Amino acid sequence: MARGDVLVAGVGRLDRRDDGVGLVVAAALLEKRLRGVDVVTLATPISLLEAWVGYRRVVVVDAVLSGRPGGSVRVEQVGADPLPARGGSGGTHAVGIPEVIELGRALGSLPEELTIVGVEVTDVGFGAGLSPRVATAVGEASRVVAAIASGAALIQPAMPSVRAEDRTVSAWLARSAGTSSAGIGREYK
Repeated sequence: MARGDVLVAGVGRLDRRDDGVGLVVAAALLEKRLRGVDVVTLATPISLLEAWVGYRRVVVVDAVLSGRPGGSVRVEQVGADPLPARGGSGGTHAVGIPEVIELGRALGSLPEELTIVGVEVTDVGFGAGLSPRVATAVGEASRVVAAIASGAALIQPAMPSVRAEDRTVSAWLARSAGTSSAGIGREYK
């Protein structure tokens, strides 16, 4: 099988309820059979260091717990600046995505374009199955990931009212959905 130009990596664990959302979104992407896009599922973020080797563009899909409403989808373009320090653990992972990104940066192994698509989760307890709000978000998250993986440009918010801490959050350009970028936010529900 020929290797694609883009890697989509779903990260998570199906035995930790909503933490499996990255894997479910990756499975939905496999069904779309996007040309030039390889899809992998990983149990832990640290596996990204090996998985993304040789890819210029990578999209990582993972569960996030940031206090936003369950099922919210957030897109972040990783830039040249180090990520802000984060307190706590890597969620259900010993090492989280921010730590892996900084390790990849230190090792000189970050892909040229790295986008993180996070789905806000509510339940990462033991057990199978996504909560209803997160299960409902899978379709939207897979459309966002497909658009990014297919080459939709990412835009930085240009509105002066955007808080400084939100300027690293990017929105995918909605040309694949046939809408203008003017109405696109940084977060999707």
